[in-house]
Amino acid sequence: MIFAVGEVLIDFIAIEKADLKDVKTFEKHPGGAPANMVVGLTRLNVPSGLISKVGRDDFGEFLVERLREEGVDTRYVVYDDERNTGVVFVQLKQAEPSFLLYDQVAYFNLRIDEVDKSFLEEADLLHFGGVLLAREPSRSTSLELARMARSRKLPRSFDANIRPNLWRGRFDELIRCMEDALGCADIVKLGRGEKRFLEENGVDLEDFDIRLVAVTKGGEGSELIHGGTSVSVPAYRVEAIDPTG
Repeated sequence: MIFAVGEVLIDFIAIEKADLKDVKTFEKHPGGAPANMVVGLTRLNVPSGLISKVGRDDFGEFLVERLREEGVDTRYVVYDDERNTGVVFVQLKQAEPSFLLYDQVAYFNLRIDEVDKSFLEEADLLHFGGVLLAREPSRSTSLELARMARSRKLPRSFDANIRPNLWRGRFDELIRCMEDALGCADIVKLGRGEKRFLEENGVDLEDFDIRLVAVTKGGEGSELIHGGTSVSVPAYRVEAIDPTG
């Protein structure tokens, strides 16, 4: 069974292609990269579960219900009585979406003592993402769970998912956190721009014990890198409706 630790949230996607200040209508969708991943796996008949935190509010209930409808194991999604469920406003004015995120939300408040570690007995792989690394206590929680999985020799996958506006003014901290995460993972997924960003700032993926690197390139497909060997995979030709995912 595959478990992912990370954010589950509400994407409010702008209907008009305009600056957010000029948008009048938003459409509500469940989101969060780790949540999207486990939903996708479940649709492929791969048993999957999510480790996350939502507010004790209507949005939190909506997200947990949607995950359950998809067949995702939600036993390890906990509720926050102080912070609200995370929401993100998505602007589609440019070719690539831009995101307005807030940091005083439930998933950033996920503490290690709230996570039932019994999931490790069922897990075949633990996945974790970069968004939760942007704040404490969720950063320490994510890294500690990855280290626990490593001590049990479970495979760990990491999606950098760097959101610059979450790291504003904390550049050195971002690089340090990425290095900590790369040191905990043996499978890494990066966007092409993220890989270039890390390399330009002195992060050499070959310095880490990473078995497989997957680099996504949008419409150009993806690249898999293993032991010095690289394989390129073309993208499916489809009509893009929404680049948010």
